[in-house]
Amino acid sequence: MRYVLLVLAATLVVAASTACGGDGDDPAAGTTVSIDPSRQRPEPPADQSRWAGEIDAACKEWQDRIDAVAPPEDAESLEAWVAETLPLLRSQIEAVEAVKPSSKKEEEARAELFVQGLTGVERALTRYLNAIRKGDTEAMETALADANEAGSQTRGYAISLDVTQCGGYSDS
Repeated sequence: MRYVLLVLAATLVVAASTACGGDGDDPAAGTTVSIDPSRQRPEPPADQSRWAGEIDAACKEWQDRIDAVAPPEDAESLEAWVAETLPLLRSQIEAVEAVKPSSKKEEEARAELFVQGLTGVERALTRYLNAIRKGDTEAMETALADANEAGSQTRGYAISLDVTQCGGYSDS
């Protein structure tokens, strides 16, 4: 039963963990979060910075591909789903890292933390996938908590930076 709850929580974390949307609720703590990848993302503000606009452009293709991966329906399909999603997330991170850094002092530090957060989500989900394969529920719990924390922080940075196309988009 504990494994099944970890699987369900992971599904929610992976689908909503990076960048945009949500309010930082902890899916692992039993909060219900509905995921609708087809939901329209918010429009960027008219005064969106050059950096945020380029991040949105870099993220869009990869995020569309991530959103197109059908979420798992059961514990058996979770491993395959995470394995299919992770390479797309890695490509998205590479695209984000290729964007010229922000030259605005007030944006620079948050932008760096945003990119670090995306990488933190990827690393935690990689550890989660490895834990699934080993059947190590303790490692699954730790990796899931780390992914959730990194995702929540990254969402906050994305919102503060007006990034709208990078990461899962959910509403509660």
